[in-house]
Amino acid sequence: MRVACVRNWPTGRPFSTCSPTHTIGTKGISIVSDTDSDLSLFRPDLTAADVCAVTRAIESGRVAAGSEVAAFESRTGQRLGRRTIATCSGSVALWIALRHILSGDRREVITSPIVCEGVVDVIRFAGGTPVFADVVPQTLALSGESLADCLTERTGAVVYVHYDGLVGESAPVRNLCESAGIPLIEDCASVLGGTTRDGPVGRDGEFGVFSLHATKSITSGEGGLLAWTPRSPSKISPIDGYPKVGMSDVTAAMANAQFDRLDDILDARRDVATGYAERLGDVPAAELLTGAPGSRGTWTSALIRFDSAHGRVLAERALIGDGVPVRGVDAILGASLPPGADQAWNTVLRVPLHTRMTEQDIDRVTKLLSEAVGR
Repeated sequence: MRVACVRNWPTGRPFSTCSPTHTIGTKGISIVSDTDSDLSLFRPDLTAADVCAVTRAIESGRVAAGSEVAAFESRTGQRLGRRTIATCSGSVALWIALRHILSGDRREVITSPIVCEGVVDVIRFAGGTPVFADVVPQTLALSGESLADCLTERTGAVVYVHYDGLVGESAPVRNLCESAGIPLIEDCASVLGGTTRDGPVGRDGEFGVFSLHATKSITSGEGGLLAWTPRSPSKISPIDGYPKVGMSDVTAAMANAQFDRLDDILDARRDVATGYAERLGDVPAAELLTGAPGSRGTWTSALIRFDSAHGRVLAERALIGDGVPVRGVDAILGASLPPGADQAWNTVLRVPLHTRMTEQDIDRVTKLLSEAVGR
């Protein structure tokens, strides 16, 4: 069935000074009390290592872009196998990519309607017109079949969003874009450290865009990363000719400290996800979304799909009633959503997932789900 596209959719705590000789173990020392039982929807994994890194950067006297930024760009570039530029936010990284690509009358930018509104704001700010294709139910990422229905002579770019820690199957979209001669931008905001069957996420498009916001894989509070592969040694940098858009050394110091623990953080989140999947195996009305086959996501939250909109409502009421925070998926709402996106909007719920969750926390959430929708 051909699917029409949709166009023109109308508590902090004080930190003590860190000694320059202070050492931190591989996993760091948590700055959150072990007795803190708050079951947050999101929680960054912050340790004394992050505090020390920022303190050292400030004490160095070099707080603008310097060695910390250069180190972060070098390390992320090695991991991704591409050149990288550290930016002040993921939104700015996406804006740079779009400004670099869009030109003339080819101003339509196809993306998913299951996306945070900020992505659409950036598309418009860069001079583009958003066009919304449908999504794949298991990954909530752009559908290649729906994308094909949306391509026109006005299409200037495609923004493929890996949604909320899930890694999508981007290869079909990449192949379609290559055949049509349309530049592809991979929005990997929440999946730094994620992988596909072919390697690190962020290498399929002309640009890969990452975020270091507080809700992402790792965080520097704010910050972003733009990844690309120069077509020739003389190719200009995508940020040439732009005003100041980069990261400071203070921000990069925290980014480097977080990057030191990226794999540990992701392993801890995957352990929580495994706990959810095992327990939900006895709840046929609820399923944990896991991303594309062969992929490894970053689990910035747990996305639970219910077998009906009614089941989602029952689960939401049960969790909120017990003090467990939940949230639906992000969606750009208009007169209607394409079928796959509409199903996600009505049946998918985000529940807590972060590195400080305990077995008891997972038991609590899944017990409430089972009681609400179990059969």
